Amino acid sequence: MHNYAQLSQYLLLPMAIGALLVLITALLKGDICPGQRGRLHQQLPIIAGLFFISAGALPAFLIPAGLLVYFSVQTQTGKTRHRGPLFLLYLCALSATLFWLAAIVSSKPPFIVGSLSVCVALLLFLGAVLAQLLLIRARSRLQAFHRLLPVTGIISLMMVVIAVLLQTYWAWSANSEWVVGVIVYAFPTLILAVVIWSWHLFCDGTVQLWQIALAGILALLGSYLLLPLF
Repeated sequence: MHNYAQLSQYLLLPMAIGALLVLITALLKGDICPGQRGRLHQQLPIIAGLFFISAGALPAFLIPAGLLVYFSVQTQTGKTRHRGPLFLLYLCALSATLFWLAAIVSSKPPFIVGSLSVCVALLLFLGAVLAQLLLIRARSRLQAFHRLLPVTGIISLMMVVIAVLLQTYWAWSANSEWVVGVIVYAFPTLILAVVIWSWHLFCDGTVQLWQIALAGILALLGSYLLLPLF
């Protein structure tokens, strides 16, 4: 059973940080009305919640969680793009990223370059799927994001595969049978997640909340199955 710190480092935190970066981009650069900005603003506490959960194993994450909560309290709904202490969003994202990288390095993984590569890939992969889920919950009409995020998922999954192979070659080359067993279960789950995630692009349909939620669950499950390698 994987410990709490591993789950936070390799699953919850990359998902939260990646989603936060996407939402910051949408709030600051998206061509959206005040109502949409307000609904996006209401998604930030969900990310703060993931930081608070991770703080049980990594107390430093109380800082970005607190910054995000304070930003939410101080900013009027619907005014996020033009008003509010925006520097707190940047500080939250920066501090969370630095604390996350420091936690990975200090945990002394078997091959640190491979672990960091996987973490960056998972930040893009898990962060993008959570961000799209939050955008749908906010009823966002930023269609470019609904097209780009699944593509990001496909590309980042390729990065995950390459990073995992790098990690296994350098850290677990003497345990090839065990590694193959892990990969056989994890990779099909991740591929299925991407297929469901991007299905609306191939069918030229509308993305659905249940679709992204299911893709997110499978993405988390597949990533969880990879944890023994790190």
